[in-house]
Amino acid sequence: MGGSGKSSLSIVQALAMATGKPVLGEEVTRPRNVLLINLEDNRAAMDKRIFAAMKHYSLKQADLGGRLIIKAKGEIKIKIAKADGRGVKRTEEQIKSHIDVALANKIDVVSIDPFVKTHGVNENDNNQIQAVVECYDDIAEGANCAVHLW
Repeated sequence: MGGSGKSSLSIVQALAMATGKPVLGEEVTRPRNVLLINLEDNRAAMDKRIFAAMKHYSLKQADLGGRLIIKAKGEIKIKIAKADGRGVKRTEEQIKSHIDVALANKIDVVSIDPFVKTHGVNENDNNQIQAVVECYDDIAEGANCAVHLW
């Protein structure tokens, strides 16, 4: 449900993983390379939200070590799959592009917020949603990374 804090949590989790610091009280085994994609907030809003979270948790830019890559609304468009009347049509070029970006940047975790904006299928159709999730499974396997869908 919107307005419940998912985007804020996605930012703080990305900061925890990128810094390797247990800012949420959970152990982080080591710093990770994170690609944080937010399809609702523009760059200015994302920068403000990240700055506020870093200030709250006493994190410095140096703590990130270049391990956090951010893509905001307007910088990236994702439609990984869509319904086409006969089922679900995958967008293979986008799947390949995500794999290529993750491999090129040695990404450990791709975090995408919100999942609903990345596809064009009926969210009440379990088979269609499963087909979309399989696209992200292929990205995770192809890039040897985790994919976190919000």
